[in-house]
Amino acid sequence: MRVRYFHKICIFLLIFSINIFCSPWSISLSSGIIRNTQPDVEDLNKHAIFPEIQIERLLVDVNKDVNWISGAIYFSYWDDFVSEQTKFIMDHSTYNHHFSIIGTRICLNTKPGNFHFSIFGGISRNYIYSDYIGGGYFSGDGGDIKEKKTLYNCGINIDYSIYENISIGLGGISEFSMQNDFTVNPRLGFKIFLRYEI
Repeated sequence: MRVRYFHKICIFLLIFSINIFCSPWSISLSSGIIRNTQPDVEDLNKHAIFPEIQIERLLVDVNKDVNWISGAIYFSYWDDFVSEQTKFIMDHSTYNHHFSIIGTRICLNTKPGNFHFSIFGGISRNYIYSDYIGGGYFSGDGGDIKEKKTLYNCGINIDYSIYENISIGLGGISEFSMQNDFTVNPRLGFKIFLRYEI
């Protein structure tokens, strides 16, 4: 199932790249904070900073630049910045996780005046590198781990035009796994972003 989803992402990216210059598009640069996958103990970071770049293009113009549907591809990364073993669960391994993310989104947009509202839903492929920090003496855990996971996300963005085609905004995101295989599911976060329309 995961391989099938990833193939769909690749097909979407191919179509997107071929047609990106055939209709209006935009690029967004953002940075935010999201709940990471660390357990809820006092001496571990519970949030990660995640920079993101998103390229978005028009798919369906419903009402002449007031209401429209767009598609997007995005790239993101985060690091838990965990460098020491937790003192609260010594019998389980402590890991520092790095996520490299590529994904696609479908966005429903409306733009009353200078404000732009967007509701989105998407799917992403996550390349996860887990560096072993310590612990796991009784459970037998230990060692670095590399894995791939398919995750889903949804959220809302609000931005305001500050100069011609440039806008600044805020967004909220929820990221989750259908298999419930993370310590925290779903993970909630927010971001600020700068958006440029072409």
